[in-house]
Amino acid sequence: MPKLASLLLVLSLIAPLDTFARCGPSRLRGHVTKPVTITLKGAERGIRNAPAFYLRQPNQWVMMFFKPEDIIEQLKKDGARYRAEILTMAASGAQAYLDAITRDLPLKEDTDLFKYVLHDRSFLTRQEVVIAELLKLGQVYVDHWPFQDAKRDPIDDADDPTTLTMVSQGTSDEEIARYFCESGGAEVFSVTYIFY
Repeated sequence: MPKLASLLLVLSLIAPLDTFARCGPSRLRGHVTKPVTITLKGAERGIRNAPAFYLRQPNQWVMMFFKPEDIIEQLKKDGARYRAEILTMAASGAQAYLDAITRDLPLKEDTDLFKYVLHDRSFLTRQEVVIAELLKLGQVYVDHWPFQDAKRDPIDDADDPTTLTMVSQGTSDEEIARYFCESGGAEVFSVTYIFY
């Protein structure tokens, strides 16, 4: 039994270090940028005051809420960038995802973004890129313990994060992954870029 307890202790110490390796400087992960603190503007922008899109991270007990207009604007920007770079497949995918989301507007209730991935799995890549950009801009409301309604229980939301830490992985010329973590090092979201 002491060996099992020792193993569990070692594993519990390694897990936070691995998370910090992604969200802090680490030679183990290679080419990781200096951490950047992002101020989350979701509360002040009233994201939870109207129906919003959300993304669940159930293994971390976190939900992220996004304004529909922010998702739409970012998809339009991505589509324009893809067209400018002559990335035809990416541009048509961004447009298809934009069309699917637009059909559901205005939202009548909070809507899970995974709904669109279930419709077309190619939307997953588009969704991850959009979410990464909105997180970088702080255009998100991150809710801990999402089983409580943020509009009805502000006491529950007192511990929701107001900042995230972002690090990128890649070379000086090309970003290949981006990680977003809370101040304690818990990873909230990550994306690995697929190039077309």
